[in-house]
Amino acid sequence: NCWGDLGGNAVGVTSITQLTYRTFGDMSRAISEIGEAGYEGVELFDGNLLDFEERYSALRSVLSDAGVTLVAAYSGANFIFEDILGEELARIERAAAAAAEVGAEHLVVGGGAKRANGRQPDDFKKLGAGLDKVVDIAKAAGLTAHYHPHLSTIVEGPEDVREIFKHTTIQFCPDTAHLAAAGGDPAQQVS
Repeated sequence: NCWGDLGGNAVGVTSITQLTYRTFGDMSRAISEIGEAGYEGVELFDGNLLDFEERYSALRSVLSDAGVTLVAAYSGANFIFEDILGEELARIERAAAAAAEVGAEHLVVGGGAKRANGRQPDDFKKLGAGLDKVVDIAKAAGLTAHYHPHLSTIVEGPEDVREIFKHTTIQFCPDTAHLAAAGGDPAQQVS
């Protein structure tokens, strides 16, 4: 999902509904090169996927020409701030609808903000509740939802990973590099 410099939509600083991930590479070229390398599928960041809004046929054509399918879309959110959660979920819902429209089967999310003053006692419960709402969003779009523990969130190390899955029904989407960098044994955590 990352082909070029990784970033976000700058307008997200003032508009939570527009705060998507994106890679600043040429997606048509990236998808083509991914197909040439022998891969059968690709995951796109929500921002790159939503760039094709109103012209999904163009994305379908790029995917078809490359011989790959859109397997998943990736989105993220803070999930723990109640006053913006609705805005975040609206954005995720838009990404899920786009992913389904192009034929994806999966919606992957990351997140769980670190607070400036440290984690609060109910942050895992808030994150879990938000992730369960993502499960519902994905299901409504015909997708399966997955959570991706990520460095710079409240779910980094092995204990955090174990803890969050006590609070949500979302499926696990491991990233072995993040799990290892956070001090975990990816093979043990996946099994």
